[in-house]
Amino acid sequence: MDGDATERLYRAEAVYELLRLSPAALRRYERQGLVQPRRVGRARAYSEAELRRLRRIRRLTVDMGVNLAGVEIILRLVERLGTTGDAQP
Repeated sequence: MDGDATERLYRAEAVYELLRLSPAALRRYERQGLVQPRRVGRARAYSEAELRRLRRIRRLTVDMGVNLAGVEIILRLVERLGTTGDAQP
């Protein structure tokens, strides 16, 4: 991932469509520190790993009703456990 020239990056506009997120929701996740997009020029860009994280955030907030403080705790715990949790929140 670090310096991988073949890594695919998605602009914010593509993320809105792919994940059915509003621009406001994506900015809110950024402000909370839940995702940290890269900058490509002036545009925000997201990696595949960040898209998976955003899918998890969306699943937790929309499908399960978890607030952003809870999402932050859950994501930290999942990271600490070292699991990808693709099938789980």
